[in-house]
Amino acid sequence: MKHNQPNNVIRQWLFGVGVFLYRVGLARFIIGLSAKRVRALLYHAVEPETNDWTEGLGVNVTPEEFAANLDYFQAHYNVIDVMDVAAGNIPTRPLVITFDDGYQSVATHAAPALVQRNMPATIYLITEAVNGNLVWVNLVNRALHHDPEVFRSVVQTIPELSDVTDHRDILRTVQEQFEPQAIQALCQKLYDAIPLDALQPEEPLYMDRATIQALQQDNIHFGFHTRDHYNMGLCTPQQVEEQLNNADLHDCLDSNTFAYPFGYFNQHAIHGVQSNGYQRIMTVGNNNQRFCALHLDRIEVFTANPAHVFAHIEVVEPIIAFARRLVLTMKGRYNTAAPTHTGTASPE
Repeated sequence: MKHNQPNNVIRQWLFGVGVFLYRVGLARFIIGLSAKRVRALLYHAVEPETNDWTEGLGVNVTPEEFAANLDYFQAHYNVIDVMDVAAGNIPTRPLVITFDDGYQSVATHAAPALVQRNMPATIYLITEAVNGNLVWVNLVNRALHHDPEVFRSVVQTIPELSDVTDHRDILRTVQEQFEPQAIQALCQKLYDAIPLDALQPEEPLYMDRATIQALQQDNIHFGFHTRDHYNMGLCTPQQVEEQLNNADLHDCLDSNTFAYPFGYFNQHAIHGVQSNGYQRIMTVGNNNQRFCALHLDRIEVFTANPAHVFAHIEVVEPIIAFARRLVLTMKGRYNTAAPTHTGTASPE
């Protein structure tokens, strides 16, 4: 399933305007109107075809789509590293490229395209993934697609899931409502019900340490993405502290930046991340800087069409962000943190 399809009338109208502006040759002029605004892009997997663990998650772009995006970025922006933003080394038309989760497909298909164009990028790693364990999102997704009857029998005892049938709704419910203990219990039930060898990918799903350290020689950097990839908006202060423990990845991390899983956070998460001294905190969506000055909003792109990429990055998202900021300012709520922020509806 591809995203970036406008999901309401306002977004549809803005998207149409953006496509029109691109097609009449005004892209460079529009980009120049906000020459110092940092555009940050978020990717996850870069696979020719989704595999058993990512199928249906809506997180994949093909290598061809990704290469087309890079060609567009090269023509219109100056691609810089996240740490350049933190240091204030920002050229005109800056753009940052990031990846969450550390999928092996990024090393296989995205990194060579970046190196070929001499573009930096930052990949955000999950401790459990680097240590060779399945992240719960991929485990649940694999069970949903390949062992649906077993999964259904497992969740019949879980009230929040017993009446949910759509795969994406199931993942979204777990993502948005399940605290860490509930996710751990669900995963244990799946491990008890499905043979372990059936849950192990034949090919590596995530990067290992050797791959990570090799990519560091090619201007690819690595930040932290928590220990278990839980929704930090649902974590207690103690759980936030546990998720921010990156001791097992000290040999992998060379970017002092952090990315919230799913883009979700609460006050405990903001305080915890700041207390750990990260210089930039990656979010998802629009206008998250109102919660914390270190936040850097990211946009997901799932298309190779340059007019569509332009429309999302330069028209839809910045205008929506401006409108939200204006409304919040009028209400006197700007720069005040809500208890929980949901950055994305995507299950990854």
